[in-house]
Amino acid sequence: ERDVSVVGWWATWPAETVQGTIVSDHLCYHFLFEEGFTGDRETIGLTFPPELVDDLASMVRRPGDLSAEEIAAFVVVKADELDRPFAFDDHLSHFKWALATAETYRKVGLHLWEQDRPDLMLTYFEATDSTSHLFGHLFRRDGLSGELAEQQERFGLTVERMYVRADEILGEFLEALDDDTTLVVLSDHGFELGALPDDPSKTRDM
Repeated sequence: ERDVSVVGWWATWPAETVQGTIVSDHLCYHFLFEEGFTGDRETIGLTFPPELVDDLASMVRRPGDLSAEEIAAFVVVKADELDRPFAFDDHLSHFKWALATAETYRKVGLHLWEQDRPDLMLTYFEATDSTSHLFGHLFRRDGLSGELAEQQERFGLTVERMYVRADEILGEFLEALDDDTTLVVLSDHGFELGALPDDPSKTRDM
């Protein structure tokens, strides 16, 4: 039998019983469930074993935990925007969630790897996907005007910078591995970055 550690993988809530650990996709805020943003939900099923949720609590970062400097590395926004309450129709809210979630599962994944050395670890980072859904239409796009030009000024480099961050996280995992471990990088789907939808209003809704 083999030990497994699964971190942040989609559709892993409620966490099932395995030989090893599961940190479900609901430990952090999940954009399909509004109450998850604040952490105001039942902790049942967030992890297996159930007591693991308490061990990892200090590693969980919420969007409100992000510093202005961390966010400024990806987007250009005014200071007062950072303090706005979460809203589902707000791009910045979704981006802050994606970044906080990535940083959480980065820390949790590295911790569980060092602690348990499972035979198989699966760690999922949502941030590149969500950031591309939100801002991929702005990617290296010339000639934008009006609202789209304003979006590009604020979020035009976000996708590229998130991929850089993902690569940095990948490097941290590579450094943690030994010579007998194979790392495989998977993607759920691609994007036609820089392509505008027929209805530009759709860019407001991830």
